[in-house]
Order: sequence, then structure tokens, then C-alpha cells
Amino acid sequence: MLVLKACNNLIVLARDEAGAKSICETSGLEKLLQLLQEKDAEINQAAIRTLSCLTAENQERVNRKY
Repeated sequence: MLVLKACNNLIVLARDEAGAKSICETSGLEKLLQLLQEKDAEINQAAIRTLSCLTAENQERVNRKY
């Protein structure tokens, strides 16, 4: 339950440019990729939504290789 709440908080942060930048600079993308391996569909969905917010309207983050 706490992981899902944290994921939902990341969605809110990812919508803001400063929050998105912070997530990208603090290995947040690697952690989001790890969350995609979870068996909980709600956590997977929250991770995907966060990734979507991070890449929306920012081509540089879309093209970044990890």
C-alpha cells in the first residue's frame, strides 16, 4: 500500500518540470523500471503513468538511454 501511495506521489511530481528533473537526476527512472517488474497491476499502472508524465512534451527525456 505504501509503495502505491509513493508511486501516486511520483505522478504528481512528474507533472511539474522541477519534479520531473529531480526524478531523472536521482535514479528515479531506474527505480520506476524496477517497479514495472512488480506483480501488482496498480503499481505497474502508476509507474507507467509516471513515465508518461516524465516524457510528455520533453523530447530530451524521451531520447535518453538508460
